Amino acid sequence: MAEILRQTISGEPHRLVQPRPRLDAVTARHVDELVTEAEARGRRAGEAAGAGAARVAAQRAATAVIARLDDVAEALGAHRRELTAASTELARRVCDAVLARTPPDEASAVLGRVQEAVAALDEEAIEVRLNPDDHAVLGEAVLADRRLALVADGAVARGDAVLAGRHAGVDLTRAALVEAALAVVARVEEDVD
Repeated sequence: MAEILRQTISGEPHRLVQPRPRLDAVTARHVDELVTEAEARGRRAGEAAGAGAARVAAQRAATAVIARLDDVAEALGAHRRELTAASTELARRVCDAVLARTPPDEASAVLGRVQEAVAALDEEAIEVRLNPDDHAVLGEAVLADRRLALVADGAVARGDAVLAGRHAGVDLTRAALVEAALAVVARVEEDVD
């Protein structure tokens, strides 16, 4: 055997390679099934990993969109509050301008408003505070309703009246009219919101 090892091999150099295994048909089929199953498992794992990454990316995008929408909603709310404040201020100025230029009612017109207000009150005695000038014009004789007591009050502007009963009262002043008008404006603005 030593002689064989010493012989010179002529020709092309030979490389030793692992021989291809020769599988019988049953083993070859089993190997093919294992390879197909491994490929399917790899595909499912890849799809699951890709779906998970897609869910994370979608969640991040949704969070960013929601944050942006919150910013837009806050900006719109701030703008709406500014508009409401401006509208209210404009309404206040219009009321002040209109009421400041409106001449005071004559005492008889005040009496008409007082009688309408008294009709709405279910009181036994009602104090009616009037401007001293209106009080002087009306006097106690003009009033047919015995429940009413006229009182001159320098704090009440000419053309205004304040009614007070035991359980209720009515403010017929220009300031109350402005306040009522602004309350209507505020309710309309709330309905718009």
